This record gives sequence, C-alpha cells and structure tokens, in this order.
Amino acid sequence: MQVQIFKIIGLNQLQYLNYTTGLFNEWCEKLSNDFYVPMRVLQTSPLLFNWFKNRFESRVVEEFLRDHQDYITEGVMEPARFFELFKDYVDSPFGMHRIYPSAIIKDLKDAHYKELNKSNINQ
Repeated sequence: MQVQIFKIIGLNQLQYLNYTTGLFNEWCEKLSNDFYVPMRVLQTSPLLFNWFKNRFESRVVEEFLRDHQDYITEGVMEPARFFELFKDYVDSPFGMHRIYPSAIIKDLKDAHYKELNKSNINQ
C-alpha cells in the first residue's frame, strides 16, 4: 500500500499541491535574489519544477515517512501534529533551502539574458 503524505498531514490533494507550490515559489524567490534571475523565469521552468519536486520527495517526504514509519503503520492519526513535524523537515538545513541545480539555473539565466540582450538590440 502506498502511503499518501497529504492524508497523513491532514490535507487534501489540492491543499498539498498548493502547499508544495508555495514552497517552490519561496525557493524560487531565494534563487532569484541569489543568482539575479527573474522569479518568473524560474517559476515557469518545467525542468526546474521537476527537479524541485523530485528532490522534495526524496529529501523531505521520504525522510519524514521513514522516520515516522512506526507511527504511520500502527495507524496513529494525528494530522495536526504530523503537519507540524513535516514542516520541521521542510525547514531543516538538510531540506530544500540550501540546495539548487546550478547547471539548470545557469542555463535559465544565460537564456534569459541572451533573449533580453537580443530584444534590446532590436529596439
């Protein structure tokens, strides 16, 4: 049986999607400021979103499920408590805040500024 994280933390699928999308947007804002790339360039990149989603799954969700497996398999249902614990994993130094795909960001940045320079030349 596949465990559905959104149920464990007391959200429905839409709420969980909105929550993780909000985390992606916050992450993009940090990257935008750190690497001087417009947020819209980062937020609209399917490659970057998929990278984030895969890393979030492995670094946050799988870690959380592994660490709390005993409680989950025993049927302990405390969604509010699990959600608070889950947020600790999201905010962990080993979570998503300190990692990024430098090659993807460099490619996005280069493509953005190349397009920007091209449009400035044509004006």
